[in-house]
Amino acid sequence: MLQPETLLAGRYRIQDMVGTGGMGTVYAARDERLGRDVAIKLLRPDLAAQPQEHQRFLNEGQIAAQVVHPHIVRTYDAGDAPEGPFLVQELLQGRSLDQALPLPVDQSIDVVANIADALGALHEHGYIHCDVKPQNIWLRPNGEAVLLDFGIARVEGTHTTTLIATPQYLAPERLDGGPPTAASDLYALGAVLYQLLTGRLPFDGPELQAILAAQRSTPVPPLGIAEPKAPPLDRIIARLMAKVPAERYPSAAALQHDLQVVRAANGRMLEQQGQPTLVVAPPRQPAPSGEPAVPSAALPAAFPLPTAATGGSPALPRRRSCWLPLLLLLLLLCLVVLTLGRRARALQRITPSPQSQIMPVASPVATANFVVVPDLTNQTATAIATPPQMLGLQVPVAPSPPPQQDAPPVAQPPVAPQAGGPVAQPPLPPARRLPFLRPGRGKGKK
Repeated sequence: MLQPETLLAGRYRIQDMVGTGGMGTVYAARDERLGRDVAIKLLRPDLAAQPQEHQRFLNEGQIAAQVVHPHIVRTYDAGDAPEGPFLVQELLQGRSLDQALPLPVDQSIDVVANIADALGALHEHGYIHCDVKPQNIWLRPNGEAVLLDFGIARVEGTHTTTLIATPQYLAPERLDGGPPTAASDLYALGAVLYQLLTGRLPFDGPELQAILAAQRSTPVPPLGIAEPKAPPLDRIIARLMAKVPAERYPSAAALQHDLQVVRAANGRMLEQQGQPTLVVAPPRQPAPSGEPAVPSAALPAAFPLPTAATGGSPALPRRRSCWLPLLLLLLLLCLVVLTLGRRARALQRITPSPQSQIMPVASPVATANFVVVPDLTNQTATAIATPPQMLGLQVPVAPSPPPQQDAPPVAQPPVAPQAGGPVAQPPLPPARRLPFLRPGRGKGKK
């Protein structure tokens, strides 16, 4: 065990021990040459003495360094020191996934989608992880998952004389001596998804033989969780953990596709009968030159898809146009502006009369309040009663004096013209206030 402040390989200052595992011990350290925090993975002394284990440890660093991916732990350096073989990797913040079980449904989907993305990149480089499990998955504080520990990773299709694996995540074909493949990694990822959703393993028990027998022949038990997304997730897990490798997903990308569909699906949509919950997985990319291409029609669909009621193809989720509500809102705003403009122009043509004012009118009921609003159409008053209970007052309204009528004009005698001068015009009668007439009506004309 290294003590704090130990300088490893002349540049890595040990700070603290992070944890221990089956292969060795992990330390937090400071790279004094580059000025960054790193993680140092030191191989156990007894394993370092075995040439096969020593080489396998260095192979882990080489594989991890070749695949640069946001969901794969980054490897910066590897080497040998008097303290033993070591790997220098990214110092991750967060916790191991096995310490966070179980997770909410959507977060579980996100974690598995991250690891499927990492496995897809690893498989494209021709490597198989061979040990996918929660203990080898790290959960960042932001919820993203990172794949760790490539200690038993293999080149795809490589046969080994010794089987090193965790039985609860072991694919059935590996028990029969089959080589590790991408399908065997996806089988283990299906067990991880089941464990994330339920907090338990699909196949587990005190006896190893019982676990291995279940992996060979027992169907995956249903999730048994009260969740609208449980049925499609059951089908995803059933396909991931199919006993025959050819019946599993053709690639990690196809798995990601179905996970994204379920993740984005509305729970009510999933509960509706006759509606498809998953779509067909995307076809495999064209094979490189020199290899026979697999027809896309030969690839199995993600799941049996119910068709629409018309007998056509399954309804695919479509993106709703966001500009249509904006267009309708703009049209409604134009109508409102046009209506207000017409009303403003109509009001401008109406000149209110000075006599058009609110006048109190005597009421025979002393406990009621009345006001008179002049009716500009027929010059009649309309009384609007307000209950005193609503006003909180019971005050009688004094009668107002009747409105004064305009005096009739007095006729002026004609003025005789003066001789030799201009003819005097009779004075004009005084201006008379006429009742206000509403435009378009003929009432009140003399």
